[in-house]
Amino acid sequence: MIASLPRPGGNMTGFAPIVPSLAGKWAELIKEIAPGIIRASMLFNPQSATFIESYVEPFKTATSALGIEAVISPVENMDAVEAQVTAEARKSNSALVVIPDAFTELQRAKIVALTVRHGIPAINWSRSFESGGLISYGPFLIEEYRRGAIYADRILEGEKPSELPVQTPVKFELVINTKAAQTPGLKVPPALLARADAVIE
Repeated sequence: MIASLPRPGGNMTGFAPIVPSLAGKWAELIKEIAPGIIRASMLFNPQSATFIESYVEPFKTATSALGIEAVISPVENMDAVEAQVTAEARKSNSALVVIPDAFTELQRAKIVALTVRHGIPAINWSRSFESGGLISYGPFLIEEYRRGAIYADRILEGEKPSELPVQTPVKFELVINTKAAQTPGLKVPPALLARADAVIE
């Protein structure tokens, strides 16, 4: 759709929330909050997460360094999600990493409910999962909307979208739900709580 991030060309520009290095950060954070895990499954819908390959290698690199088995788990509907979560629940010391895509966002409440019911530690990409979710880390979306408004104003004032770089996030937020940590029997490290942008109790 664009020629490059610095010079998109054509008649399109904007903000891309996809940051491949986040996959490694998710692995580190879920290991920090649930140090006993030995297996982490990356959950995504291949129909909407067409960018998944950009996350896979950073995820595998980070999990390997942490002594965690990386599992790539494509799911196309909620029946598949439930089957995957149930299967992980039968194994000991498993965790989930929920990748940002349109499907996981739409089904976030159901996904959170499944992980809580089965007591599986899960890290999500957005605080939109905070209702019952254990931990999330990702772009601070409110800031992205503000930056988008600035771009809209510049375009309305006559600047060409082709000359406005596609931008990636500049601010990220870590949200931890200490109540959700009680279900899988986790104790959130004080150092991790101190780094959190928001703590839900």
